[in-house]
Amino acid sequence: MSINTILTILNLLVAIIGVCLVLLAYNEFRYLNRLKKSLEEIEGRLEKRFYRLQRGLQRVMASYAAEDPNKKIALLKAAIADAPETFNAYNALGYAYLEQGKTLEAIDAFKDAINLHPDDKAGYQDLAYAYLKHGRRDLCLEYLKRSIECDPTAREDIANNPLFQELKDDPALKRLLS
Repeated sequence: MSINTILTILNLLVAIIGVCLVLLAYNEFRYLNRLKKSLEEIEGRLEKRFYRLQRGLQRVMASYAAEDPNKKIALLKAAIADAPETFNAYNALGYAYLEQGKTLEAIDAFKDAINLHPDDKAGYQDLAYAYLKHGRRDLCLEYLKRSIECDPTAREDIANNPLFQELKDDPALKRLLS
């Protein structure tokens, strides 16, 4: 093979490699543009979610200041309708129902809180209290147990919680707290 043939082949190989690199760069450019658009869409959804959560939290906080239980419930239901994942909305709704003596509605609200935040010991304690108010000591103790299973520090919370003082001499509660 002559030197000219070898140089021609090398030039051809370099040109082919160059074309491949250009195609690769173009493909990566298109991929990065799609990725950028996807990230912008995610950012937009997150901004909307953050806004809904903020609005929900403001309604929950406003409900704490409302003296009328019906107004509390209306604010909390609005928070839940807007952003069901709003922290503490279901728990606060449950207590608003308890203020009205509606223990079954409170129980449902506390169950929703647990479903939303199954790792939060407070939801189990709130549900336990609602069952206690409903006259179901057995279920109260069951949910106090679940609270402790969820977070062992719940023992101290339960022992010091005035809502459970009527159970302080209950042997089942003493076993749970030991």
